[in-house]
Amino acid sequence: LDSSSKVYSRTVHFISQKEHTNHLSQKLLSSFSYSNLSRASLALEEKYMNIWIAVESLCRSDAYDNIIDSIIKLVPNASALRYTYRKVRNFIEDCNRCQVSFAFSTEKIDTKASNKEKLVEDVIAVFRNPTLNAELDNRCKCNSLLHQRYIELLGWLSDPQKLVDMVTKHHQTVTWHLNRLYRIRNEIAHSGTLQEISAVRYTEHLYDYLATIVSEIVRFSESKQMDSLEQIFAIINDNYLEFLDLASAKKTIDKTIALGDFWKTGIISYL
Repeated sequence: LDSSSKVYSRTVHFISQKEHTNHLSQKLLSSFSYSNLSRASLALEEKYMNIWIAVESLCRSDAYDNIIDSIIKLVPNASALRYTYRKVRNFIEDCNRCQVSFAFSTEKIDTKASNKEKLVEDVIAVFRNPTLNAELDNRCKCNSLLHQRYIELLGWLSDPQKLVDMVTKHHQTVTWHLNRLYRIRNEIAHSGTLQEISAVRYTEHLYDYLATIVSEIVRFSESKQMDSLEQIFAIINDNYLEFLDLASAKKTIDKTIALGDFWKTGIISYL
């Protein structure tokens, strides 16, 4: 929730710098309106339907025959682009909560630094440095759950194929989940009811997906100086397709080199 709050705050600042007649601003504001309606709704089914419409209104694209195809294509791709980055960010926050020091024998990393992308890149480098990695391993043993997360992250960050598999598995999981959420949307539309526990859980998932896609839209709009949603969606989709192409490089090619900056930063951003 804190992460989503920052995404929305950043987006409000982004919109304030644009003309409100701008198509991108209008789409974001429309999506926010439905998101706010969802938050304010008392009925769980109404909460769910409004947040679904918020996602749907933002992802609608003329490039697809229907809206669900656009959502199923775009949201998993957007979610995959910074999935590794988010994994490392979450690990860093876990270390901060457990008061794990990143002052190593040969260097010191400020885990509260404002430049989060540089911070993540530095921590990924620690995992691949045998000396620093051994020190981090020992410090993470202060908490069994933290050490388990460290072991999992080490496995992904040490083997390019495992890292690729992690991202593609996440992409597939999000795709399956969105198909499930679409069926739930139809269930509510036809029957008007849904089990209370499921509604709460699935609604929160949709909030998360909306925050992810909004974050990627704003990021690419700022970095590419674009106001066209169609172009931004194309870049998001093409970046993931480029990642798949590089990930399927022949075994004779060093995959750490083939993956390019993603191997160092945890962010898929080729185009």
